[in-house]
Amino acid sequence: MPSSDRLTRQELSWLLTQEARSAAQTLRKGVAALSQPPASEQGELPSPPAEIVHSLATLEDAMKALASINANVSPRGVRGSVDLAALVCELAPAARLRIAPGSGTEVFGDESELRRMIQIMLMQTGGAPGGGGALEAPEVRIEREGDDVRVSVALGPDTLASGSTEHAWLSRMALRYGGRLTLDGGQQSLELPAQGASDRKEIEALRKELEAAQQQGEAYARELASVFAAGDLAAQPAGAPSTIPPPLTSLAPLASLAAAVVAELRPAVYGKDGEAAVAAADGAAAAQLAELVSDLQRLAKVPLDELPTHLDVAALVRTVVEEADPRCIRHGVAVEVSIPGPIHAFVRPGAFRALVRFLVDHAIAATPRDHRIAVSVTASERKLELVVDDDGTAVPAASRDALVWRRIDPGSVGRPRGIHLLAASTIAAHLHGTLDLEDSPDLGARAVARLPLP
Repeated sequence: MPSSDRLTRQELSWLLTQEARSAAQTLRKGVAALSQPPASEQGELPSPPAEIVHSLATLEDAMKALASINANVSPRGVRGSVDLAALVCELAPAARLRIAPGSGTEVFGDESELRRMIQIMLMQTGGAPGGGGALEAPEVRIEREGDDVRVSVALGPDTLASGSTEHAWLSRMALRYGGRLTLDGGQQSLELPAQGASDRKEIEALRKELEAAQQQGEAYARELASVFAAGDLAAQPAGAPSTIPPPLTSLAPLASLAAAVVAELRPAVYGKDGEAAVAAADGAAAAQLAELVSDLQRLAKVPLDELPTHLDVAALVRTVVEEADPRCIRHGVAVEVSIPGPIHAFVRPGAFRALVRFLVDHAIAATPRDHRIAVSVTASERKLELVVDDDGTAVPAASRDALVWRRIDPGSVGRPRGIHLLAASTIAAHLHGTLDLEDSPDLGARAVARLPLP
Protein backbone atom coordinates (compact mmCIF):
# COMPACT_ATOMS: atom_id res chain seq x y z
CA MET A 1 0.00 0.00 0.00
CA PRO A 2 1.58 3.33 -0.99
CA SER A 3 2.02 5.73 1.91
CA SER A 4 2.69 8.93 -0.07
CA ASP A 5 0.18 11.74 -0.03
CA ARG A 6 0.75 12.17 -3.74
CA LEU A 7 -0.83 9.92 -6.35
CA THR A 8 1.29 7.13 -7.79
CA ARG A 9 2.12 6.92 -11.47
CA GLN A 10 -0.44 4.18 -11.92
CA GLU A 11 -3.16 6.20 -10.16
CA LEU A 12 -2.28 9.30 -12.20
CA SER A 13 -2.44 7.25 -15.39
CA TRP A 14 -5.91 5.97 -14.52
CA LEU A 15 -7.11 9.49 -13.61
CA LEU A 16 -5.74 11.07 -16.79
CA THR A 17 -7.37 8.31 -18.83
CA GLN A 18 -10.78 9.02 -17.32
CA GLU A 19 -10.38 12.78 -17.80
CA ALA A 20 -9.24 12.33 -21.41
CA ARG A 21 -12.15 10.04 -22.23
CA SER A 22 -14.59 12.57 -20.81
CA ALA A 23 -12.92 15.37 -22.76
CA ALA A 24 -13.04 13.38 -26.00
CA GLN A 25 -16.74 12.58 -25.54
CA THR A 26 -17.54 16.21 -24.71
CA LEU A 27 -15.58 17.42 -27.74
CA ARG A 28 -17.42 15.03 -30.04
CA LYS A 29 -20.78 16.22 -28.71
CA GLY A 30 -19.71 19.83 -29.20
CA VAL A 31 -18.63 19.27 -32.79
CA ALA A 32 -21.89 17.45 -33.52
CA ALA A 33 -23.90 20.30 -32.00
CA LEU A 34 -22.03 22.93 -34.02
CA SER A 35 -22.79 21.05 -37.24
CA GLN A 36 -26.55 21.39 -36.62
CA PRO A 37 -28.15 24.70 -37.72
CA PRO A 38 -30.44 26.58 -35.31
CA ALA A 39 -34.16 25.92 -35.71
CA SER A 40 -34.80 29.51 -36.89
CA GLU A 41 -32.29 29.32 -39.75
CA GLN A 42 -33.17 27.88 -43.12
CA GLY A 43 -29.66 27.21 -44.32
CA GLU A 44 -27.45 24.35 -43.28
CA LEU A 45 -24.03 24.59 -41.70
CA PRO A 46 -21.28 22.59 -43.34
CA SER A 47 -20.35 19.29 -41.72
CA PRO A 48 -17.07 19.18 -39.81
CA PRO A 49 -14.06 18.20 -41.91
CA ALA A 50 -13.45 14.50 -42.25
CA GLU A 51 -9.99 14.79 -40.65
CA ILE A 52 -11.54 16.22 -37.45
CA VAL A 53 -14.05 13.38 -37.24
CA HIS A 54 -11.27 10.88 -37.86
CA SER A 55 -9.07 12.49 -35.21
CA LEU A 56 -11.87 12.35 -32.66
CA ALA A 57 -12.46 8.68 -33.39
CA THR A 58 -8.76 7.97 -33.06
CA LEU A 59 -8.61 9.83 -29.73
CA GLU A 60 -11.57 7.90 -28.36
CA ASP A 61 -10.06 4.58 -29.48
CA ALA A 62 -6.75 5.51 -27.84
CA MET A 63 -8.49 6.37 -24.59
CA LYS A 64 -10.42 3.10 -24.63
CA ALA A 65 -7.22 1.16 -25.23
CA LEU A 66 -5.43 3.01 -22.42
CA ALA A 67 -8.33 2.38 -20.06
CA SER A 68 -8.23 -1.32 -20.94
CA ILE A 69 -4.49 -1.44 -20.28
CA ASN A 70 -4.95 0.22 -16.89
CA ALA A 71 -7.70 -2.22 -16.00
CA ASN A 72 -5.44 -5.18 -16.83
CA VAL A 73 -2.45 -3.73 -14.99
CA SER A 74 -4.38 -3.07 -11.80
CA PRO A 75 -7.10 -5.67 -11.49
CA ARG A 76 -9.60 -5.12 -8.71
CA GLY A 77 -9.06 -7.21 -5.62
CA VAL A 78 -11.47 -9.31 -3.67
CA ARG A 79 -14.61 -7.36 -2.93
CA GLY A 80 -16.51 -7.64 0.31
CA SER A 81 -17.81 -5.79 3.36
CA VAL A 82 -15.40 -3.09 4.58
CA ASP A 83 -15.90 -1.00 7.72
CA LEU A 84 -14.75 2.56 6.96
CA ALA A 85 -14.52 3.41 10.68
CA ALA A 86 -12.12 0.50 11.20
CA LEU A 87 -9.98 1.70 8.27
CA VAL A 88 -9.75 5.19 9.73
CA CYS A 89 -8.77 3.79 13.15
CA GLU A 90 -6.09 1.64 11.53
CA LEU A 91 -4.63 4.41 9.36
CA ALA A 92 -4.88 7.21 11.93
CA PRO A 93 -5.10 5.75 15.45
CA ALA A 94 -4.35 9.13 17.02
CA ALA A 95 -7.09 10.98 15.16
CA ARG A 96 -10.03 12.48 16.97
CA LEU A 97 -12.71 10.17 15.63
CA ARG A 98 -16.37 11.10 15.88
CA ILE A 99 -18.79 8.35 14.88
CA ALA A 100 -22.44 9.37 14.75
CA PRO A 101 -24.86 6.63 15.87
CA GLY A 102 -26.64 5.00 12.96
CA SER A 103 -27.13 1.73 11.10
CA GLY A 104 -23.45 0.95 10.52
CA THR A 105 -20.44 2.22 8.60
CA GLU A 106 -19.85 -0.78 6.33
CA VAL A 107 -19.66 -0.46 2.54
CA PHE A 108 -19.19 -3.07 -0.14
CA GLY A 109 -16.04 -2.83 -2.26
CA ASP A 110 -12.35 -3.56 -2.71
CA GLU A 111 -10.57 -3.04 0.62
CA SER A 112 -7.30 -1.92 -1.01
CA GLU A 113 -9.08 0.76 -3.06
CA LEU A 114 -11.13 1.97 -0.11
CA ARG A 115 -8.02 2.02 2.09
CA ARG A 116 -6.19 4.15 -0.48
CA MET A 117 -9.13 6.58 -0.74
CA ILE A 118 -9.24 7.04 3.05
CA GLN A 119 -5.46 7.40 3.13
CA ILE A 120 -5.49 10.17 0.50
CA MET A 121 -8.20 12.01 2.44
CA LEU A 122 -6.24 11.77 5.68
CA MET A 123 -3.05 12.92 3.99
CA GLN A 124 -4.86 16.03 2.74
CA THR A 125 -5.56 17.08 6.32
CA GLY A 126 -1.87 17.93 6.72
CA GLY A 127 -1.16 15.04 9.05
CA ALA A 128 2.26 13.39 9.02
CA PRO A 129 3.08 9.71 9.23
CA GLY A 130 3.28 8.55 12.81
CA GLY A 131 4.83 5.50 14.34
CA GLY A 132 4.49 2.24 12.44
CA GLY A 133 3.54 4.02 9.23
CA ALA A 134 0.22 5.22 10.67
CA LEU A 135 -1.07 8.75 10.14
CA GLU A 136 -1.71 11.52 12.59
CA ALA A 137 -4.82 13.43 11.56
CA PRO A 138 -7.17 16.04 12.95
CA GLU A 139 -10.82 15.41 13.58
CA VAL A 140 -12.53 12.82 11.35
CA ARG A 141 -16.29 12.39 11.37
CA ILE A 142 -18.03 9.21 10.17
CA GLU A 143 -21.80 9.06 10.05
CA ARG A 144 -24.61 7.19 8.38
CA GLU A 145 -27.04 9.29 6.34
CA GLY A 146 -29.87 7.17 5.00
CA ASP A 147 -28.33 4.71 2.55
CA ASP A 148 -24.91 6.42 2.47
CA VAL A 149 -21.85 6.40 4.73
CA ARG A 150 -20.17 9.82 4.95
CA VAL A 151 -16.51 10.36 5.94
CA SER A 152 -15.62 14.03 6.52
CA VAL A 153 -12.24 15.63 7.21
CA ALA A 154 -10.95 19.20 7.46
CA LEU A 155 -8.39 20.00 4.76
CA GLY A 156 -5.01 21.35 5.67
CA PRO A 157 -3.95 24.93 4.87
CA ASP A 158 -1.79 23.92 1.87
CA THR A 159 -4.14 21.32 0.45
CA LEU A 160 -6.67 23.70 -1.13
CA ALA A 161 -4.03 25.04 -3.50
CA SER A 162 -2.04 21.90 -4.26
CA GLY A 163 -4.50 19.02 -3.91
CA SER A 164 -6.60 19.48 -7.04
CA THR A 165 -5.22 16.30 -8.62
CA GLU A 166 -5.92 14.20 -5.53
CA HIS A 167 -9.39 15.74 -5.27
CA ALA A 168 -10.10 14.82 -8.91
CA TRP A 169 -8.89 11.24 -8.31
CA LEU A 170 -11.04 10.88 -5.20
CA SER A 171 -14.04 12.28 -7.07
CA ARG A 172 -13.55 9.77 -9.90
CA MET A 173 -13.18 6.88 -7.47
CA ALA A 174 -16.30 7.95 -5.57
CA LEU A 175 -18.27 7.97 -8.84
CA ARG A 176 -16.86 4.52 -9.61
CA TYR A 177 -18.43 3.27 -6.37
CA GLY A 178 -21.73 5.05 -6.98
CA GLY A 179 -21.01 7.79 -4.45
CA ARG A 180 -19.67 11.35 -4.59
CA LEU A 181 -17.02 13.67 -3.17
CA THR A 182 -18.10 17.08 -1.90
CA LEU A 183 -16.06 20.10 -0.86
CA ASP A 184 -17.69 22.67 1.41
CA GLY A 185 -15.23 25.37 2.36
CA GLY A 186 -12.39 23.58 4.08
CA GLN A 187 -14.44 20.42 4.73
CA GLN A 188 -14.08 17.47 2.36
CA SER A 189 -16.66 14.66 2.53
CA LEU A 190 -16.67 11.25 0.86
CA GLU A 191 -20.11 9.61 0.53
CA LEU A 192 -20.36 5.96 -0.46
CA PRO A 193 -23.42 3.64 -0.66
CA ALA A 194 -23.80 1.58 2.50
CA GLN A 195 -23.68 -2.18 2.24
CA GLY A 196 -27.07 -3.63 1.23
CA ALA A 197 -28.54 -0.22 0.38
CA SER A 198 -29.38 -1.21 -3.21
CA ASP A 199 -31.00 -4.46 -2.03
CA ARG A 200 -33.15 -2.58 0.48
CA LYS A 201 -34.20 -0.05 -2.16
CA GLU A 202 -35.25 -2.85 -4.51
CA ILE A 203 -37.18 -4.66 -1.76
CA GLU A 204 -38.87 -1.41 -0.74
CA ALA A 205 -39.85 -0.68 -4.36
CA LEU A 206 -41.31 -4.19 -4.74
CA ARG A 207 -43.19 -3.79 -1.46
CA LYS A 208 -44.70 -0.52 -2.63
CA GLU A 209 -45.74 -2.10 -5.95
CA LEU A 210 -47.40 -4.97 -4.07
CA GLU A 211 -49.24 -2.60 -1.75
CA ALA A 212 -50.43 -0.55 -4.71
CA ALA A 213 -51.70 -3.69 -6.47
CA GLN A 214 -53.52 -4.82 -3.32
CA GLN A 215 -55.15 -1.43 -2.88
CA GLN A 216 -56.23 -1.40 -6.52
CA GLY A 217 -57.73 -4.88 -6.19
CA GLU A 218 -59.59 -3.96 -3.00
CA ALA A 219 -60.97 -0.81 -4.61
CA TYR A 220 -62.16 -2.81 -7.61
CA ALA A 221 -63.82 -5.38 -5.36
CA ARG A 222 -65.60 -2.70 -3.32
CA GLU A 223 -66.85 -0.96 -6.46
CA LEU A 224 -68.05 -4.23 -7.95
CA ALA A 225 -69.86 -5.20 -4.74
CA SER A 226 -71.57 -1.81 -4.57
CA VAL A 227 -72.78 -2.20 -8.14
CA PHE A 228 -74.24 -5.62 -7.35
CA ALA A 229 -75.88 -4.33 -4.17
CA ALA A 230 -77.49 -1.42 -6.02
CA GLY A 231 -78.95 -3.76 -8.62
CA ASP A 232 -77.46 -1.85 -11.53
CA LEU A 233 -76.50 -5.04 -13.32
CA ALA A 234 -80.06 -6.29 -13.30
CA ALA A 235 -81.18 -3.15 -15.12
CA GLN A 236 -78.56 -3.55 -17.82
CA PRO A 237 -80.04 -4.52 -21.23
CA ALA A 238 -79.60 -8.15 -22.11
CA GLY A 239 -77.84 -7.33 -25.35
CA ALA A 240 -75.47 -4.75 -23.88
CA PRO A 241 -71.84 -5.84 -23.75
CA SER A 242 -70.25 -6.27 -20.35
CA THR A 243 -68.07 -3.40 -19.16
CA ILE A 244 -65.98 -5.80 -17.08
CA PRO A 245 -63.61 -7.79 -19.32
CA PRO A 246 -63.21 -11.50 -18.66
CA PRO A 247 -60.02 -12.47 -16.83
CA LEU A 248 -57.10 -13.39 -19.07
CA THR A 249 -56.33 -17.02 -18.28
CA SER A 250 -55.67 -20.18 -20.26
CA LEU A 251 -59.31 -21.28 -19.98
CA ALA A 252 -60.34 -19.86 -23.36
CA PRO A 253 -57.83 -21.84 -25.49
CA LEU A 254 -58.38 -24.97 -23.39
CA ALA A 255 -62.17 -24.71 -23.84
CA SER A 256 -61.74 -24.20 -27.61
CA LEU A 257 -59.54 -27.27 -27.81
CA ALA A 258 -62.08 -29.31 -25.85
CA ALA A 259 -64.85 -28.23 -28.24
CA ALA A 260 -62.76 -29.28 -31.24
CA VAL A 261 -62.00 -32.69 -29.73
CA VAL A 262 -65.68 -33.26 -28.84
CA ALA A 263 -66.68 -32.50 -32.42
CA GLU A 264 -64.37 -35.27 -33.61
CA LEU A 265 -65.09 -37.89 -30.93
CA ARG A 266 -68.81 -37.53 -30.35
CA PRO A 267 -70.00 -39.14 -33.60
CA ALA A 268 -67.70 -42.10 -33.07
CA VAL A 269 -68.76 -42.60 -29.44
CA TYR A 270 -72.50 -41.95 -29.59
CA GLY A 271 -73.31 -42.71 -33.20
CA LYS A 272 -76.61 -41.61 -34.72
CA ASP A 273 -78.73 -42.78 -31.79
CA GLY A 274 -77.15 -40.52 -29.18
CA GLU A 275 -76.81 -41.97 -25.69
CA ALA A 276 -78.52 -45.19 -26.68
CA ALA A 277 -75.30 -46.15 -28.45
CA VAL A 278 -73.40 -45.74 -25.19
CA ALA A 279 -75.83 -47.97 -23.33
CA ALA A 280 -75.51 -50.61 -26.01
CA ALA A 281 -71.73 -50.47 -26.01
CA ASP A 282 -70.04 -53.47 -24.51
CA GLY A 283 -67.18 -53.00 -22.04
CA ALA A 284 -65.84 -50.50 -19.55
CA ALA A 285 -63.60 -48.86 -22.15
CA ALA A 286 -66.60 -47.56 -24.09
CA ALA A 287 -68.17 -46.12 -20.91
CA GLN A 288 -64.89 -44.49 -19.93
CA LEU A 289 -64.59 -42.93 -23.38
CA ALA A 290 -68.16 -41.66 -23.13
CA GLU A 291 -67.35 -40.04 -19.77
CA LEU A 292 -64.32 -38.36 -21.33
CA VAL A 293 -66.43 -36.89 -24.11
CA SER A 294 -68.94 -35.66 -21.52
CA ASP A 295 -66.12 -34.01 -19.53
CA LEU A 296 -64.71 -32.34 -22.63
CA GLN A 297 -68.14 -31.07 -23.58
CA ARG A 298 -68.64 -29.65 -20.08
CA LEU A 299 -65.30 -27.85 -20.31
CA ALA A 300 -66.12 -26.46 -23.74
CA LYS A 301 -69.38 -24.96 -22.42
CA VAL A 302 -67.86 -23.05 -19.47
CA PRO A 303 -68.91 -19.40 -20.01
CA LEU A 304 -65.91 -17.11 -20.31
CA ASP A 305 -67.50 -13.69 -19.92
CA GLU A 306 -70.21 -14.20 -17.31
CA LEU A 307 -70.58 -11.77 -14.43
CA PRO A 308 -70.66 -12.77 -10.75
CA THR A 309 -74.13 -13.43 -9.38
CA HIS A 310 -75.35 -13.38 -5.79
CA LEU A 311 -76.64 -16.88 -5.05
CA ASP A 312 -76.70 -19.68 -2.51
CA VAL A 313 -73.43 -21.53 -3.10
CA ALA A 314 -74.47 -24.39 -0.83
CA ALA A 315 -77.60 -25.08 -2.87
CA LEU A 316 -75.60 -24.94 -6.11
CA VAL A 317 -73.12 -27.51 -4.80
CA ARG A 318 -75.93 -29.86 -3.73
CA THR A 319 -77.49 -29.55 -7.18
CA VAL A 320 -74.20 -30.42 -8.91
CA VAL A 321 -73.73 -33.45 -6.65
CA GLU A 322 -77.25 -34.64 -7.49
CA GLU A 323 -76.49 -34.28 -11.20
CA ALA A 324 -73.48 -36.56 -10.69
CA ASP A 325 -75.65 -39.37 -9.20
CA PRO A 326 -75.71 -41.47 -12.41
CA ARG A 327 -71.92 -41.54 -12.50
CA CYS A 328 -71.81 -42.36 -8.76
CA ILE A 329 -74.16 -45.28 -9.35
CA ARG A 330 -72.05 -46.63 -12.22
CA HIS A 331 -68.93 -46.51 -10.06
CA GLY A 332 -70.65 -47.71 -6.88
CA VAL A 333 -69.58 -44.63 -4.89
CA ALA A 334 -71.55 -42.66 -2.30
CA VAL A 335 -71.27 -38.89 -1.83
CA GLU A 336 -71.64 -37.10 1.50
CA VAL A 337 -72.28 -33.36 1.39
CA SER A 338 -71.43 -31.45 4.56
CA ILE A 339 -72.53 -27.82 4.25
CA PRO A 340 -73.94 -26.09 7.34
CA GLY A 341 -76.87 -24.02 6.06
CA PRO A 342 -77.02 -21.63 3.12
CA ILE A 343 -73.93 -19.75 1.95
CA HIS A 344 -74.68 -16.60 -0.02
CA ALA A 345 -71.84 -15.12 -2.09
CA PHE A 346 -71.05 -13.48 -5.41
CA VAL A 347 -69.69 -16.15 -7.79
CA ARG A 348 -69.62 -16.81 -11.51
CA PRO A 349 -72.25 -19.57 -11.54
CA GLY A 350 -71.31 -21.37 -14.75
CA ALA A 351 -67.60 -21.58 -14.03
CA PHE A 352 -68.13 -22.48 -10.37
CA ARG A 353 -70.63 -25.20 -11.31
CA ALA A 354 -68.10 -26.73 -13.70
CA LEU A 355 -65.36 -26.53 -11.06
CA VAL A 356 -67.47 -28.44 -8.53
CA ARG A 357 -68.44 -31.08 -11.06
CA PHE A 358 -64.86 -31.71 -12.23
CA LEU A 359 -63.63 -32.16 -8.66
CA VAL A 360 -66.55 -34.45 -7.80
CA ASP A 361 -66.04 -36.52 -10.97
CA HIS A 362 -62.32 -36.85 -10.19
CA ALA A 363 -63.11 -38.06 -6.68
CA ILE A 364 -65.65 -40.55 -8.05
CA ALA A 365 -63.10 -41.99 -10.49
CA ALA A 366 -60.40 -42.18 -7.78
CA THR A 367 -62.55 -43.87 -5.11
CA PRO A 368 -62.92 -47.67 -5.03
CA ARG A 369 -66.35 -49.23 -5.30
CA ASP A 370 -68.46 -49.26 -2.12
CA HIS A 371 -66.45 -46.38 -0.67
CA ARG A 372 -67.44 -42.75 -0.26
CA ILE A 373 -66.34 -39.20 -1.04
CA ALA A 374 -67.01 -36.07 1.01
CA VAL A 375 -67.84 -32.57 -0.27
CA SER A 376 -67.87 -29.43 1.88
CA VAL A 377 -67.98 -25.68 1.34
CA THR A 378 -67.02 -22.91 3.74
CA ALA A 379 -66.97 -19.14 3.27
CA SER A 380 -65.34 -16.27 5.10
CA GLU A 381 -65.51 -12.56 4.47
CA ARG A 382 -63.01 -12.69 1.60
CA LYS A 383 -62.64 -16.35 0.59
CA LEU A 384 -64.73 -19.31 -0.54
CA GLU A 385 -63.25 -22.75 0.03
CA LEU A 386 -64.47 -25.91 -1.71
CA VAL A 387 -63.09 -29.19 -0.34
CA VAL A 388 -63.56 -32.61 -1.98
CA ASP A 389 -62.12 -35.71 -0.21
CA ASP A 390 -61.86 -39.07 -1.93
CA ASP A 391 -60.93 -42.53 -0.68
CA GLY A 392 -58.36 -43.15 -3.39
CA THR A 393 -54.57 -43.27 -3.26
CA ALA A 394 -52.85 -40.37 -1.55
CA VAL A 395 -50.61 -38.30 -3.82
CA PRO A 396 -46.98 -37.66 -2.79
CA ALA A 397 -46.27 -33.96 -2.25
CA ALA A 398 -43.51 -33.95 -4.88
CA SER A 399 -45.90 -35.23 -7.59
CA ARG A 400 -48.97 -33.07 -6.96
CA ASP A 401 -48.27 -30.20 -9.35
CA ALA A 402 -47.09 -32.57 -12.05
CA LEU A 403 -50.30 -34.60 -11.62
CA VAL A 404 -52.56 -31.55 -11.91
CA TRP A 405 -50.89 -30.37 -15.11
CA ARG A 406 -50.59 -33.92 -16.56
CA ARG A 407 -46.81 -33.87 -16.74
CA ILE A 408 -46.84 -37.42 -15.35
CA ASP A 409 -49.03 -40.44 -15.97
CA PRO A 410 -51.77 -40.38 -13.27
CA GLY A 411 -51.59 -44.16 -13.07
CA SER A 412 -48.00 -43.92 -11.84
CA VAL A 413 -49.25 -42.42 -8.56
CA GLY A 414 -52.45 -44.46 -8.37
CA ARG A 415 -54.81 -41.75 -9.64
CA PRO A 416 -57.44 -41.96 -12.40
CA ARG A 417 -56.82 -40.68 -15.89
CA GLY A 418 -58.90 -37.87 -17.29
CA ILE A 419 -58.99 -34.09 -17.60
CA HIS A 420 -60.66 -33.40 -14.25
CA LEU A 421 -57.75 -31.87 -12.33
CA LEU A 422 -56.37 -29.99 -15.32
CA ALA A 423 -59.78 -28.50 -16.07
CA ALA A 424 -60.51 -27.71 -12.40
CA SER A 425 -57.16 -25.98 -11.92
CA THR A 426 -57.64 -23.88 -15.06
CA ILE A 427 -61.16 -22.87 -14.00
CA ALA A 428 -59.93 -21.98 -10.50
CA ALA A 429 -57.28 -19.71 -12.08
CA HIS A 430 -60.00 -18.21 -14.29
CA LEU A 431 -61.85 -17.34 -11.06
CA HIS A 432 -58.63 -15.80 -9.66
CA GLY A 433 -58.27 -18.66 -7.20
CA THR A 434 -56.08 -21.73 -6.70
CA LEU A 435 -56.45 -25.49 -6.63
CA ASP A 436 -54.28 -27.51 -4.23
CA LEU A 437 -53.91 -31.23 -3.64
CA GLU A 438 -53.47 -32.28 -0.02
CA ASP A 439 -53.69 -35.34 2.20
CA SER A 440 -57.18 -36.04 3.47
CA PRO A 441 -57.28 -36.44 7.26
CA ASP A 442 -59.90 -39.22 7.08
CA LEU A 443 -59.82 -40.58 3.53
CA GLY A 444 -57.13 -40.71 0.85
CA ALA A 445 -56.61 -37.44 -1.05
CA ARG A 446 -58.09 -33.96 -0.82
CA ALA A 447 -58.63 -31.31 -3.50
CA VAL A 448 -59.10 -27.76 -2.20
CA ALA A 449 -60.26 -24.87 -4.38
CA ARG A 450 -59.76 -21.45 -2.76
CA LEU A 451 -61.57 -18.59 -4.47
CA PRO A 452 -61.53 -14.89 -3.52
CA LEU A 453 -64.84 -13.18 -2.89
CA PRO A 454 -65.62 -9.57 -3.85
